[in-house]
Amino acid sequence: MRTAILTATLAALLTLPAPVGAFHGVEKHAIEARQSHMKLLAYNLRLLGDMARGIIDYDANAANAAASNLAAVARLSQANYWINRSSNADVPGLTHALPSIISNHADRQAKINALITAADAMARSAGTLRGVQTAIGAVGGACGSCHKVHRAPYQ
Repeated sequence: MRTAILTATLAALLTLPAPVGAFHGVEKHAIEARQSHMKLLAYNLRLLGDMARGIIDYDANAANAAASNLAAVARLSQANYWINRSSNADVPGLTHALPSIISNHADRQAKINALITAADAMARSAGTLRGVQTAIGAVGGACGSCHKVHRAPYQ
């Protein structure tokens, strides 16, 4: 009898509609993927930025590796990251992505393309400290141009 009641209760719960704003696994995975993507970009950019500012010594091998990583990660497709119901309006506290980055495909792609161009230039320039110093602003600017428009400020 206990098993029958439990089964009936579970069946009834499973047929209830999801509450408005319910969070599904696919959105969580998309958010985690894009945050991981951004962390890889940030790690490599930070290393190059620290070299450019003299916070750490310039190392050609490390700079070339970071710049190559930056260019490779920038080129990874983000198509499956920016899915419906994965903005900060849908899942507050889990992401800072504004709804505009989900809905404005053309602007998002233009900003991704600008990052790819800047990262490719960094990869070509990272062989010297002066090259890193010259290219770093464009990479940071490409990141910032998207974050200023499509990312909510951190509280």
